[in-house]
Amino acid sequence: MSRPVPSSRRIRWASLVVSCVLALPLPLGIWAGFHLRLSPLLFLQSMLVSTPLVPIAFGGGVCLVIILFKDRWFCRFVCPTGALCDSLSETRKHRQLWRRLPAIQRWLALFGLGTAAFGFPIIGFLDPIALFQSAWAPVHLGMTVAAWLSCAGLFLILGLSWLVPYAWCRKLCPLGGLQSVATQVRRALSVRWRQRSNPDVVLENAAPMPPASSSSEHVEGWRRRNLLIVGTGLGASWLLGKKKTFAEAAPLRPPGSRPEDSFFTSCVRCGNCTRACPTHIISPSLDLQDPLGLLAPKLNFDEGHCDPACNACSQVCPTGAIQPFGLKEKPRIRIGTALINLEGCVMARGGECRACLDVCPYEAIETAEVDFQGQPKVIVDKCVGCGVCVNPCPTKVISIVSGAVKRD
Repeated sequence: MSRPVPSSRRIRWASLVVSCVLALPLPLGIWAGFHLRLSPLLFLQSMLVSTPLVPIAFGGGVCLVIILFKDRWFCRFVCPTGALCDSLSETRKHRQLWRRLPAIQRWLALFGLGTAAFGFPIIGFLDPIALFQSAWAPVHLGMTVAAWLSCAGLFLILGLSWLVPYAWCRKLCPLGGLQSVATQVRRALSVRWRQRSNPDVVLENAAPMPPASSSSEHVEGWRRRNLLIVGTGLGASWLLGKKKTFAEAAPLRPPGSRPEDSFFTSCVRCGNCTRACPTHIISPSLDLQDPLGLLAPKLNFDEGHCDPACNACSQVCPTGAIQPFGLKEKPRIRIGTALINLEGCVMARGGECRACLDVCPYEAIETAEVDFQGQPKVIVDKCVGCGVCVNPCPTKVISIVSGAVKRD
């Protein structure tokens, strides 16, 4: 007789199905990759790096409150990556190998929060929801190198879960570690509260704090270890801040992106903006000269442009790396500036061509007289770098150069 399936497992499998549907190339608007907005780890890290969040991202804050009262609630009911990992683990005969591994998930979570406090939320790249969403890159980008690199993280986790059953979920996952820390915090506060409420209560009769006894010495030791790990993260992020360098030419980022020095840390490479872009100009970066920006979204205007009537990328970013904006604000948000190579320009060589002038939605290109010869001129104060003029140019002499600033 088969054992009944726990309700938590059924709910988590339903969550997996929903997350798969929301990761497909469908016109889902702000619901695309919705589970990213539920991650307590991404929510905490975004708050620590002072990233303004889209309103729906506060779902992560709600989940954070829930896990303070319900042990590993997110793992048991929501996480789609956990559902896949557990399913693979259950296919193995020897399922206790994970017990031999050191439990470092709490230390990863605390170390990551420590680095986030100094603007380096690097542990967010290991968030299981972000890894799950980025694994859908081949569906949206095709069989490209960037797409396969984007989905490599999830494949490695699934492979580990098959080789060493339950290793990821029970020993390594930083989101699971955050939930363990939340449980320990709640139990520690409970012990303190019961002590102050009734000083005569012996601590040994209080609710135990795993994995050892609930003595005050254990509580203090647990607190010191956690502070030490957070402090290590703070020190590491300070050193990274001293060493970080960026490419000389800043890459073109989606409209509304934060400044480059904070964008590369705020972005968790989930691929949500890539999926949401209707003109398919957003793709993961593979520029090895900019290692800090590896797999971060960049713009390529070779086959499309940034539609003036679109703000999709800003609506689906779960971490605030791309700030939300309305369509009325878009004419004031600059991606870059159009640059025209006049040596190959048909008009500048005396030919008949007005392609760039006719298509510019912001009237940012005008005709200037130079030596009695007309030639196109970019009005820098009006140009936002949308790229509409790039493809209509018959000689392909127009490019967009970086210069992401916001005009008042």
